[in-house]
Amino acid sequence: GTTVTCSQSYCPSVSSAATVMLGEFESPGMTDIAGYIAADTTNKLIVVSFRGSSSFLNWITDLQVNLIDTDICSGCQAHLGFWGSWIEAQSEVLRAVTNGFGVYPNYQLVVTGHSLGGAVATIAVDILRTVCSTGVLLEHVEARKIGGRYS
Repeated sequence: GTTVTCSQSYCPSVSSAATVMLGEFESPGMTDIAGYIAADTTNKLIVVSFRGSSSFLNWITDLQVNLIDTDICSGCQAHLGFWGSWIEAQSEVLRAVTNGFGVYPNYQLVVTGHSLGGAVATIAVDILRTVCSTGVLLEHVEARKIGGRYS
């Protein structure tokens, strides 16, 4: 329930909204994926945000370009590094989103990220559709290609 603020007026729309943290994650694993989950009570949104590449481990993750089979759909494959990042973040993301919908059941879910975070956000949307009855909106900036056939 911590209020979300941005330093030096970088995000005035976030600071002006009544926004509270629902969870945050920074993987101690191989990908160093990080981000947060927040509830924007002004705009009735639950927001999941994945950080873009900012560490050596993130750059190594970006370079793990082999495709791996996923359980998203039959025949779906994803970029090994992006899928691994989602696997490292998913338990905290799913916990915080599920708890968030327990408190804010009619909110829309927005998933966002930049670069590495945009790719992981794209994968996360397919998983998060199963816990969100109001639909999921994907907002990303400069997301990388996430894999092979993906539906």
